[in-house]
Amino acid sequence: MYLPRYQYKTNSGFLDYEFFSEGPKGKIKKVIRYTKIGDAVFNLAFGDLDEATGEISDTVVTNNNDSRKVLATVAATVYDLLTNTQAHWLSLRAVRFQEQDFTEWV
Repeated sequence: MYLPRYQYKTNSGFLDYEFFSEGPKGKIKKVIRYTKIGDAVFNLAFGDLDEATGEISDTVVTNNNDSRKVLATVAATVYDLLTNTQAHWLSLRAVRFQEQDFTEWV
């Protein structure tokens, strides 16, 4: 199934990705970082890039009305990681879950 997604850039190791969310709040830089945490096991970190610190903020809620496109973009990077590295497992943990975010998908 094809879902609209953003164009993204990655590094040569396929561990760092970035793209821009575009919506009513403007262009917001999003970052995805994969970190190896075990033998062929990677953790996915995702969020807005804090330009001041260079850190990924995974607690900011952007509300740029493009969550489906953002999620499709993140999913595309998972596929990219799995096909271009020795990754076999991916660890995901939600930092916070909001009911309003879920209802948008229903």
